[in-house]
Amino acid sequence: MDAVTITTPPETRRELVLEAVAAGVHVIADKPFAPTADDGRALVAAAAHASVVLNVFHNRRWDADIRTLAAVLSRGDVGELWRVESRFDADDPATLGTPLRDLGSHLVDQALWLLGPAQSVYADLEWVDLLTAASTAGSAWPSRTSAVSLAPELDQVEPDRGARAEGLRKRGGYVARGTDVQAEANFAGLRPADLGTGWGYEAESRWGTLYTAAGPVPVPSEQGAYQDY
Repeated sequence: MDAVTITTPPETRRELVLEAVAAGVHVIADKPFAPTADDGRALVAAAAHASVVLNVFHNRRWDADIRTLAAVLSRGDVGELWRVESRFDADDPATLGTPLRDLGSHLVDQALWLLGPAQSVYADLEWVDLLTAASTAGSAWPSRTSAVSLAPELDQVEPDRGARAEGLRKRGGYVARGTDVQAEANFAGLRPADLGTGWGYEAESRWGTLYTAAGPVPVPSEQGAYQDY
């Protein structure tokens, strides 16, 4: 065996990660990665000592909407970046009290992946709600992420997403709203091999919109690709 993915409840994950690392196999651990920062450092140290790869299942770097947002930013479509706002809401009582470690961990990871290391961070964490504002190397003003774990108007299975990127002095802005099509396909029993090159693209009705002085323009979906993780 070369690698294992550990998706058990958080209270059992630390010991199972250590067991797998001790067996000399690479490990992907679901989030929350560890109950405390010290536990996380201990896991990282154990993996380094065993010379195995240990990583967190941040598959949502490969969401179609985030990949599309990354393409918009890389092309300079909004000009000099001002801020990015990203929201990730769900109706999932299982995450109550832990929006930061569950939905929030994806939001924070996506922001760091898009914008670079945080320079400063502010967070407001409530029982079912998370708001963070971070100044990063990639934006002129604090970018904001938020998550709600108890949104009864939403489906309990798949969260609701929203993302916005704005350019400095309003050269342009990009707005997207919706969930990633890959999760829906997975819940329907489909896999990348079933759809081939058609996997991971949002339907045209769910494309994001680029706003400039020339008017609104729909932006075709980039390919979501969890399998690339």
